[in-house]
Amino acid sequence: MLFVKAFDKSRKYRVGFDLCDDYSQISFAEAGKEVQTFEPESGSGSYNIPTLLYYIPGTDTWHTGRDAAQYSSHTEGTLITHLIEEAAADNTVTVGERALDPVKLLTLFVRSCLEKLAYVVPTQEIGVLMFTLRTLDQRNIEMMEKVMEDLPVPRERIFIEEHDSSFYHYMLEQDPMLRDRGALLCEYKGYDRMQLSRLSFNRRTTPVVSSVRSTEYGSLPYTSPLDMDMSFLRILQQEMAKESFSSAHLIGEGFGREWMKDSIQLLCRNCRVFQGDNLYSKGAAISASYKADPPQIAEEYFFLSESKLKSNIGLQAIRNGEEGYFPLLDAGCNWYEAQHTEDFILEGTNELQLIMMPLSGGRASRYTIRLDELPVREDRMTRIRLSLSLKTAGQLQVRIRDLGFGEIFPASGLRWEKGISL
Repeated sequence: MLFVKAFDKSRKYRVGFDLCDDYSQISFAEAGKEVQTFEPESGSGSYNIPTLLYYIPGTDTWHTGRDAAQYSSHTEGTLITHLIEEAAADNTVTVGERALDPVKLLTLFVRSCLEKLAYVVPTQEIGVLMFTLRTLDQRNIEMMEKVMEDLPVPRERIFIEEHDSSFYHYMLEQDPMLRDRGALLCEYKGYDRMQLSRLSFNRRTTPVVSSVRSTEYGSLPYTSPLDMDMSFLRILQQEMAKESFSSAHLIGEGFGREWMKDSIQLLCRNCRVFQGDNLYSKGAAISASYKADPPQIAEEYFFLSESKLKSNIGLQAIRNGEEGYFPLLDAGCNWYEAQHTEDFILEGTNELQLIMMPLSGGRASRYTIRLDELPVREDRMTRIRLSLSLKTAGQLQVRIRDLGFGEIFPASGLRWEKGISL
């Protein structure tokens, strides 16, 4: 896990921002205090912020969130939906005769949300801001990098994670009895697919390795409440046949008490059941707290998600006169944060051999990179720069540059680039 360097304790708030295409939510916590969720309208009991922008022509005015939804119902203008989808795809958005950058529009929405939050959490007192998105692929990463560079919170205090990670962090802060046998998360918004995510813990390892396995189901039938109840019941029976869990968490407005009868009874007979909408934003706020001030439990558990690097990567090298393993990338870091650059001096070879050691155990694999056309020089008179990064969790990008050796052997300008499947 990467932690904020030299965290300023005077910036006391940790903020979690669940950014979704339909609606978003924000939770926050002061150091050592319980997480709260921001209500856009105080006392309303609703945490949802519609992820919308509305432009009123002739006024050069943009409205966001609930204001956008309200103005669109009685004022002539342009309603912009699917902000994340458009920004990730880099689709130009047309408003009137203007072609607008979708990332700038998404940034406008996020900045507006933070301005509203500032009435409760002053922006200058945000120590860590954690965004959580449903998934993190290359397009979402690039999109969020642009957004995060243009926010009132300094970039070095802003992070991103996926929903699975927020679920994991949320559960770490719950009573241990609620995660002893794992936890089930059921997400259903009522108009699209239902997703069930199972968080499990391998207590045979130290630290305890945690992972989330998700299964998507189709939308429940709308023919009758009974049909919905029976369909959900069958889904739960399938999940329970695999293994048990200590708690179940129902999120999304699709779960209504008017149709959940037999299905909810089955859940309650087998585990503790909770229902709400703000689990992801709360989990992101907890994750932000762990970035700022990691508690002991963060050392006892290790989360291995699809976005994590699953192997330690290094090479054999001589350091301080002794040959040994030289680490470059550590397993467990997020692939989009994994990068390392190091200079090496070659001795008696024009090859590098990377060593990949899987976290799950098993034999290490080796990958040899031959530096073809490297100029012939005296031993220890060739310095190279090795840079590693990841394009995805399973795709390592290796870049090597010949630096020569000062004025004695000028750099050749040669570069090598390799992609390695992990």
